[in-house]
Amino acid sequence: MEIVEIIKDAVHYPIDHPKDLLIFIVLDIIVTAMGYLVGMGGIIHTMQSDITNSIITMTSSGAIPAFNYLLIQAGTAGIIAVIIVFIINLFLNGYGLDIAKLGIERKDEGPKIDIVRQILNGIKLIIVNFVYMFVPILIMLILMQIHEVIGGIIGLAALIVFGFALLMAQCRLAKNESLMDALNIPEAMKDISKVGIVKILAILVVIFLITFILTFISSIIVKICVPLGINLFVGPILSALIGAFSFFLSYRAIGLMYSDVE
Repeated sequence: MEIVEIIKDAVHYPIDHPKDLLIFIVLDIIVTAMGYLVGMGGIIHTMQSDITNSIITMTSSGAIPAFNYLLIQAGTAGIIAVIIVFIINLFLNGYGLDIAKLGIERKDEGPKIDIVRQILNGIKLIIVNFVYMFVPILIMLILMQIHEVIGGIIGLAALIVFGFALLMAQCRLAKNESLMDALNIPEAMKDISKVGIVKILAILVVIFLITFILTFISSIIVKICVPLGINLFVGPILSALIGAFSFFLSYRAIGLMYSDVE
């Protein structure tokens, strides 16, 4: 498929499946509400799923130390809330993979709910994300012991390459639901050239721009609502709506992007 066709289809996909979109929005609001109820809203948001979130993100953002501290402070209620939120996010990761799979198969139907399978696929996705980020970081750390500057440059290049490979691995996981297939790094690297680096970059940039524009418009609406005193009500709803739309858009787009790979 051409880039324009992919983006056009991906934009229409969440609009054409309002019931599926509503499921994500409700779960997103539940996750956010549970976080704030136990005083952990910031950490809960750190755990929100998207096509690139992983353990690496939490580690680099400093969320894990804060997470441990808040567990102590929040007690049993906090622990239960975090477990529920973690399970929901695993489910959403697997749900997103199903959206990508439907894109790969070029089917217009919405994703069906299969909680156990989708949670298991969500776990697989976390493992895949971790492996594909761990390898280049390890390479960088080893090379920087030899020469800091050169090691840093090579390590950065490795991070970029493995970032593209990770995207292909996520598609491979969505297509076959096979962890070993997704962790086949050489084949994932080959898939980059099959899809085309220009197409991958173009689609990622367009997804980012669409999400940025929607978020910007949302922030303006929330500011307008401040004098009316309804910003605290409107803000979370808009955030959940944009998050759901971007989620469906992203997974659908990468699935369609990968649909030409045999």
